[in-house]
Amino acid sequence: MRLKTFTAPSMAEAMAQVKKALGPDAIIVSTTQLKRGQGVQITAAIEEALIEAAIEEALAEVKGERAQPAPPPEAAADAVARALAFHGVPAALAKRLHKTAQGLQTRDPAMALAGALDMAFKFVPLPAVPERPILLYGPPGAGKTVTAAKIAAQAVLAGRALNAISCDTARAGGIEQFAAFVRILRHEPRAAPDVDALTRLVAEAKPGTVTLIDTQGANPYDPAEIEELRRRAAAVRAEPMLVLSAGGDPAEAADHAAAYARLKPRNLIFTRLDLARRLGAVLAAMEAAGAPLGAVADTPFVANGLQPVNPIAISRLLLRVAGDAPAAAARKAAS
Repeated sequence: MRLKTFTAPSMAEAMAQVKKALGPDAIIVSTTQLKRGQGVQITAAIEEALIEAAIEEALAEVKGERAQPAPPPEAAADAVARALAFHGVPAALAKRLHKTAQGLQTRDPAMALAGALDMAFKFVPLPAVPERPILLYGPPGAGKTVTAAKIAAQAVLAGRALNAISCDTARAGGIEQFAAFVRILRHEPRAAPDVDALTRLVAEAKPGTVTLIDTQGANPYDPAEIEELRRRAAAVRAEPMLVLSAGGDPAEAADHAAAYARLKPRNLIFTRLDLARRLGAVLAAMEAAGAPLGAVADTPFVANGLQPVNPIAISRLLLRVAGDAPAAAARKAAS
């Protein structure tokens, strides 16, 4: 196997380099989202056997004995279309992604879909060292508090001081849930029932402290609740991060994301990937929010943390789940 690394401003450009250098049969070994503004890096490979087969095919063509042609790029685009349909991606978005995948002219469905995703959406990792307060918000039950606990654990493990604040003071048991997680890290969360209290608690943090703000679930269709979140974020110059569940109806997810987008979130974080098989809601929400995808959570356990993502990771997930569906249906029918 021959390995080669390619770096480019976008996934689509990097994949074009891969195709030009190694051909359409190249295998993607790994992808890395570089620091903001530095693009992406792809490590790709091609089997030596494929190189030998290409030589043999060329010799056969010279002799008039052309070998059986490889599957055309259209087959990869068709696989992308089937996966998008399985996940219930909204028709207009699915059509656009499929058209982009066709234009990439690759025989690898994962590369075709990754390139289409890269051109349609932004992927920006969560800040490794947050310089501004992070405010997590979203609908009730989306997993904001567990997500906050995961980010808090990462900060503590990195040796950073933690300023954990909960605005979830009206709901019965709201701050207690956050406190249970944070106390395991030997920190005590503080309550901020209003904007003035939040401003004071954020100002008290020493330089270098990671300030994490957990909020009460907000109704996306209640302008007053969204405005209150906006006021809190603006008062402390926080970076809002929208937390949404991966499952559910794609149209509803898009409506929620569009409403929450009024806070201009720095990142989207999707939770409960372990409980969702149809992921059309993820792509629909990404399109509606217009914000970069930063991370996903595929387990409720705080110690496992959040998973960074890039176009190839999402592409492989969508294709793998869609590809597993026929086999699962066959097993169910046989049982």
